[in-house]
Amino acid sequence: MAEPLLDKEFLKELFSKRDRETYVRLISLDIDENPRQEIEGRATQGSVSLDGASALRRTCNLSLVTTKDTEINDYYWTLTSKFKLLIGLKNRINTKYPDIIWFKMGTYVISSCSISLSTSGYSISITGKDKMCLINGDVSGAIYASVDFGTREEVDTTTGTKTLVDIEIPDIIMEAVHEYAQEPWHNIIIKDIPKYGLNLLEYTGEDPMYVLKKSEGNDESQQIIINQDYPVYIVGGSETVISDSEH
Repeated sequence: MAEPLLDKEFLKELFSKRDRETYVRLISLDIDENPRQEIEGRATQGSVSLDGASALRRTCNLSLVTTKDTEINDYYWTLTSKFKLLIGLKNRINTKYPDIIWFKMGTYVISSCSISLSTSGYSISITGKDKMCLINGDVSGAIYASVDFGTREEVDTTTGTKTLVDIEIPDIIMEAVHEYAQEPWHNIIIKDIPKYGLNLLEYTGEDPMYVLKKSEGNDESQQIIINQDYPVYIVGGSETVISDSEH
């Protein structure tokens, strides 16, 4: 069957119709984002919002009705459960395409969900936020201040000595996203981030400041300038900072 999402003229005509009939498909996901249950129905109201300037970029708030033949497992639609969202438009234009054209709208975390059953079927109201809400505290995900992401303890198996080593920034992000947002490892992609950050210091004293760096087998020093005003002397090795009055 031909792919309707690649037919630009068909999509243009589909979106231009004012009497559109809109449908919603919700797919509940487990922790590894495998599908558990699918609900499909006709949309009664709602919206999907995108905000590229916010850390929480995508949200949805939808209401739909399903047929009475639908069976819903409440366990799959509880708070913090993930679901995929597809929005469908009724196709009355071209018979070579399916009756409903589905558009993928992303993966969300349930922040609220209410389900009621009547003689005609289920009425569902669901609000979702993108997976960033599991980290920023909107839906659980609170990171306590006692958690230290900067260093980890390593033990020398020979001597038993314990030392603290710095953790690379990509590893910190990957661990946080996996543990707190419950994101599978294969979904986490980190690019263009340095392994370690830089600590920037600003000297606000009135006296000039110097840096002496001692090197092995070399007693000569090299002068450099800080902020074009203060001379700095470097020899190598460990750093020593002294003021002008001490030099």
